[in-house]
Amino acid sequence: MSVDKATLILAVPTNESMQNKERLNETYKKVLFPLYDNMRHCLENANIVNIAKEFKVVKYPNYSDEQSSGEESAGTFIWDALKVNFQITIQDTCLKPIIF
Repeated sequence: MSVDKATLILAVPTNESMQNKERLNETYKKVLFPLYDNMRHCLENANIVNIAKEFKVVKYPNYSDEQSSGEESAGTFIWDALKVNFQITIQDTCLKPIIF
């Protein structure tokens, strides 16, 4: 199976009051960037996938559904997120273990 525009959203709940510098140090540097590195390592080393080496990564600090709807509700959560776009082909075989 081949997918031209695969998109993964890596997200972590965050505190709305944090400034961008603090956000970069707390959620991106400590959680999202290591998660992205691990995800990319798995895709690059999995025997059942072929990926394009180009990954397009966009940061979305302080993201919520409220931004698109303009309405605030008790169920609205604030996230820091990375949107990762890439091209992938997945083969129909058994996945061998990936070693870190």
